[in-house]
Amino acid sequence: MKKNIFLLSVFVLAVGCSTRKNKFVNRAYHNFTAYYNTLFHGKEALKAELKSQKESHRDNFQEGYIEVFSQNSLIPTSEEENIDANFFGDVISSPIQKNNIGNFQKAEEKALKAIEKHSMIFGGQQKNKEIFNAYLLLIESRIYQGKLSSALEAISQVYQTMPKDKRLPLVKIYEGLIYSKMKNNIRAEEIFYDLDKNYTLTKQQKAVMSVYQAENLLYSNRKNEAIDHLEKAFVLNKSRQTKSRIAYLRGQILAELGNMEEARESFVTAYKYSNDFELEVKSQIEIAKTFNNDKDYEEAKKYLENISKKGTYASRKNEFYYALGL
Repeated sequence: MKKNIFLLSVFVLAVGCSTRKNKFVNRAYHNFTAYYNTLFHGKEALKAELKSQKESHRDNFQEGYIEVFSQNSLIPTSEEENIDANFFGDVISSPIQKNNIGNFQKAEEKALKAIEKHSMIFGGQQKNKEIFNAYLLLIESRIYQGKLSSALEAISQVYQTMPKDKRLPLVKIYEGLIYSKMKNNIRAEEIFYDLDKNYTLTKQQKAVMSVYQAENLLYSNRKNEAIDHLEKAFVLNKSRQTKSRIAYLRGQILAELGNMEEARESFVTAYKYSNDFELEVKSQIEIAKTFNNDKDYEEAKKYLENISKKGTYASRKNEFYYALGL
């Protein structure tokens, strides 16, 4: 008898928790099931792929500017306070390998499933708060697959159904980044400006956005403005490795503009903050390259000779000399 009563209760609860009823018990039920039945597995798929990519990532210092966020380690940002310092990286601008798409597709499918099964739209507004996280997962997974237009479609749906959600700044940062990667730099700048003037951002959001603003200006060929924004980004970002990469990029731009002394200072900063051996080596090489005239030749040679005597750099001696043409 008790067993039958229990089963009947479960049946009643299941039937009652409809997405068509805007009641507390319904919202609570769909919040819970959206996360544990669907979103959790989607987030895990995304996390697994990003971990794999982070471990295998190698910077290509031979092609253009360094990307500040290069580790492809978008730790699931479905809670805005968990934004990782290495927010998006160069994954969008890099070719997507076929064997990397599987987990991203899985994450996208899980996000879509959660939205389809657990959305609670009343009066055009989403009442299931966990669906915001489903949309974040959807946006993230599409970005990593290079589906930028589809990611923008998901962002548009967020604006339509959750226009007052406190987590909207994160979505707008995504939007600005996407337009920047699509080379619509003017639209990206408008979004970043709007965020800066009209939204309250967390410290981490400000830090991340400052980098993307700088990179957007750089690829708009507004290099002096990019340098200024990188100085701001250096202060806002607390990660030593991120600071190192910001300083390296700033040094690249300054050197390109012929400001060798400032470039040297920036590369020295990159070297001091780096905890990555390869970036340390490249910073030393770029420092040497800033000694670029006859007067500086002997100083550059002396600098390289001293560096190459250090145990950790001895194996790269030929690379140091080749870079300077010695």
